[in-house]
Amino acid sequence: MRSFREIKLHYNFTAEDEKRLVSATMNLVLILALIGLTLGVVGLFAYDVRNLITGNLEHGIISALGSMLILWVMIELMNTEIAHLKGGELHISVFIGVALVTIIRETMIATLKHERPETIYYLIAAILVIGVVYWLVKRTEGRG
Repeated sequence: MRSFREIKLHYNFTAEDEKRLVSATMNLVLILALIGLTLGVVGLFAYDVRNLITGNLEHGIISALGSMLILWVMIELMNTEIAHLKGGELHISVFIGVALVTIIRETMIATLKHERPETIYYLIAAILVIGVVYWLVKRTEGRG
């Protein structure tokens, strides 16, 4: 069995080729992971909708909305990665949007659990701050 170094020398593998191979492999792993997670979230959403129909209406609506937000995040991340693979720019606003959606979901859950008002105020403040950061980044990306 030959070592990677021998194969590299035999096929004239350059450092640039090696970087591209590693990058392509990591992108493939990322896409497959995103697909797997998205399928899992679709299953979670279906489970929540089933519980909504058969169980507690208030809890079911919040759970289904939370799952739908997570599904939206997964779709956005997958679309961003696909656009990046096609040579597009990597927009940081998508990741800030993920943080925003996560905090919104946490706020919905905290409200459902009747958490202390201070906790909900902190979450609302976090939504406001991340929302402003998202707006600023989106505005900056639009200029670029």
